[in-house]
Amino acid sequence: WLELRWILSCPRIRDVLCASAEDVLEALGPSPLKQKAARGFQWVRRTKPLPKLKEKRPAKGHEPEWCVMLHADRANPEDSGAESANEEVSGDGDNLEKSKDGEVPKCVVCRRQRPKSCFSKAQLTKHRRNPTCKDCVV
Repeated sequence: WLELRWILSCPRIRDVLCASAEDVLEALGPSPLKQKAARGFQWVRRTKPLPKLKEKRPAKGHEPEWCVMLHADRANPEDSGAESANEEVSGDGDNLEKSKDGEVPKCVVCRRQRPKSCFSKAQLTKHRRNPTCKDCVV
């Protein structure tokens, strides 16, 4: 069983389709995948083995537009349009403080740059690439 939050953390689901949990569960309705709710979480399970891969990954330069758009900010991080660290973008009127690497943390759910105080310590650890602010944690 795979918890639905892992499906929602997929870059294509999260950034390109901007799908919510309800959208994903609705889309899974007619599929052969099993769904269940247990302990307050949604779970999804495959009922058949994985199908054989029909197409290979496209050659570099021939990727679909959504893929190029998704990875554009990773290729040119300085061109990502991020606001300056001194600018107030959180909407809370808080000053934004930079982390050790010089970046202001950005919530992956609400997509706002937030002060470090808006995140738990665990959300700001080095291995956590996509922190979620305290307001967006369910």
